[in-house]
Order: sequence, then C-alpha cells, then structure tokens
Amino acid sequence: MIPARAFLLTSALLLASLCPAPAAEPKIPTAPANSLAAILIPFRKLALASPTEAKLRQLTGDEGDTVSKDQPLALLYSETEEIEAKKAAKVLEKAERDLRSTERLASEKVLSEEKLVEQRLLRDIAQLEKDRADANLRDKTLAAPWEGFILRRLAEEGEIVVRGKPLFELVDYSQIYIQFYAEAALLGTFTKGSTLEVEIPGSPARRLKAAIRMIDPIVDPGSGLFRVKLLVPNPDFQIKPGIEARVLLNASQTK
Repeated sequence: MIPARAFLLTSALLLASLCPAPAAEPKIPTAPANSLAAILIPFRKLALASPTEAKLRQLTGDEGDTVSKDQPLALLYSETEEIEAKKAAKVLEKAERDLRSTERLASEKVLSEEKLVEQRLLRDIAQLEKDRADANLRDKTLAAPWEGFILRRLAEEGEIVVRGKPLFELVDYSQIYIQFYAEAALLGTFTKGSTLEVEIPGSPARRLKAAIRMIDPIVDPGSGLFRVKLLVPNPDFQIKPGIEARVLLNASQTK
C-alpha cells in the first residue's frame, strides 16, 4: 500500500508532466539606451492671410503646387484699381516728356528757370502718384514669401474675405528640423554647431549627421527636460516632416 504522502507527491508530478508549461511573456522592445526619440519638423510653415478686406479676384495657386519666392498666389485688387495704376503710369510718361521739352527750351533761353522748376515738380508729383498706385496693387497681391509648397488652399475665387483670413498654408521642407527633448543632466553636453547622428526610418532607413541649431536654455520644471533642434539639408525632399526618428548619443552622454 502506497503511503498517503508518497501518493500525493506522485500525483502532483504526474499532473505536472501532463499540463503544458505556461507560455513565456512576450518581450516588449525598449528604446536603445544610447538614443533619444525625435520628431521631424519642416523648416518653415505659415498661413498666408489676406492683408485687407476684399473680393478674391483671382487665385493662381492650388494644393500641392510648388511655388517660387515672390510668386503671386492671389489678386485682391479691383479692376478699377488696376486702371488707376495704368492711368498713373501714362500721366508719368507725359510729365517726363514735358520735362524733357521744358529742359530743352530752358537751355535755349526760350522758357524761364521758374518754368523748369515747375515742370520738375509736376514730374515728381506724377512719380509719387504712380508709386502710390503700384504700392496699392502690391499690397493687394498675395505672394509667396519664399520657395515652398502649397499645403492647403483655404478660399475660392469670388469669395469676400476679411483682413487676416488665411488663404493658403505654405510649407518649406528643403531643410528639416529634428527636434528632441533631453534630461537636464545632459544640458552641458550639447554644443551649438556640433553634429549628432540621426536614424530616420523608411525604405530603406537612413542614418545621417545633423548640426545642432538651437539648445533651449530653459529646462521645463514639470518634466525636467530641455529642447534641442538639429537642422539637416533636404534638397531632394526625400525626408518627410512629421515622422519620428532617433538621435544617437555619444559615449559621454550615455554614462
């Protein structure tokens, strides 16, 4: 007869052999200790807004278009204002012709010096009127401030817009900011102008060097972190803003 203790031990071993071992918990990948998470930010981004209340006479840009510096994107002046500018140009042409004629006659002593001064004044006034008319057209011509892309078009031709209403969203990512946050203990380990290696995911992933453009001197009291921005050229526009990357730290920064 099998003693009770031996029987219980034998039964436990038998059950253990029949029951499968519990599956091992999956390992959650952790970020490398020698790197920091970063985000890619476009070099410039802005909302191009109407400088005045006006009717949108013409829009020349659309979403996805590439624009050059000073390229007109929207016309907000009226046909009357355009005619006034053309009229001012014609008045100036006549004033310059009259001045040349007066100068010739004054040199021949046919007209007095006083008449010459008067004609020069008329020419100067005509020039000012043309400058004013041209400035009015420029003020109501919305142009791209730099080369970039139209991200969004926010209005349509014929629409009455108020001053300050955004008409386009522009973005320039010919250069890319790589922004990350680091612990306060690392504040003295970064130097403006020095470079760090950055890993950017993709197909294929790429590793490049980027220069430190800005080191925030203020540490956030809540998180104990400070901000760093790197800058890298992106002439072929292959690096896309908004994706995450990793900044690789050197040996002195990982101690």
